[in-house]
Amino acid sequence: MLLAHIRITRIANVQSELIFYDGAEPNAFAAMVNGQRTIAINTAMIKLIGDDINEFAALLGQKPRTGPKDMRTGDQRDRVPSRQWVRSWALGIDYMVANSFDPEGAVRLHEKMLKLTERFRIPFLSSHPSSEERIENLEKLIQQKQSASR
Repeated sequence: MLLAHIRITRIANVQSELIFYDGAEPNAFAAMVNGQRTIAINTAMIKLIGDDINEFAALLGQKPRTGPKDMRTGDQRDRVPSRQWVRSWALGIDYMVANSFDPEGAVRLHEKMLKLTERFRIPFLSSHPSSEERIENLEKLIQQKQSASR
């Protein structure tokens, strides 16, 4: 995790602190804490991801430039596909590819989150929804990026 954090934030040209906290429901967020950009991941999210470094890179890749305005939950922006979501994940995929992480980790992470939303009502996932459409969009984005790099 720490290696992924260092590599992703370096390529994103962003300094951030990575913190971990206890939590029963998967959650991760980015915010400014005491003037320091901070990425926080809870223990349930760590358990969900397991040891897949590429999924951690995907999670971290879409967080480096997130700030306080992006921390709102439950607003309409998060319930529909948005340019911000696409931009965030597109940058994340770029960061992953630039660091030789497998971008398919983003797809696997969203598939896991989608399975959770089918079984449980988790507040984080209601404001950061996974869906078949988002997974398909990620797969298309990855294919476009891989085609462009050839």
